[in-house]
Amino acid sequence: MKVVLTQDIAHVGKKGETVTVSNGYGINFLIPRGVALKADSPQGLVYAGNYQAGKIAKQSADKISAEAITELVGEQFNLSVEANESGKLFGALNEAKIADSLNALTQSSLEAKNIKLSNGPIKELGSYTVSLKSGDSVIGDITIEVSQSA
Repeated sequence: MKVVLTQDIAHVGKKGETVTVSNGYGINFLIPRGVALKADSPQGLVYAGNYQAGKIAKQSADKISAEAITELVGEQFNLSVEANESGKLFGALNEAKIADSLNALTQSSLEAKNIKLSNGPIKELGSYTVSLKSGDSVIGDITIEVSQSA
């Protein structure tokens, strides 16, 4: 029996895949629990088509995001933040704050997931190398100069 999986099933397949399982397993276990649809049913065909279309759209968006991130690689940015006399920041710069600051400076659409801080949040004034990534792969590095605001 062919079924379309609506979620990942260990040792069977991943969400959106059409797999062949035994009749009993499909009819008595997978379909009643809502984790699979019959592949030849109208619902199964629609689900499989929509899942594949969504997957293709996500890959296209990831490619566009990677191209936009590539434009920033090698650049140097200056971020002004509040700090005390000894150079300690009043609020640490994490991935989300850096993404927001870079978006304001460059009109880009970075998200926190696109930034990788190798030593954790930035807590002091200074110059830091920050990695930019798309998906699981690192695309390149930028330099961030953290200075005290006036």
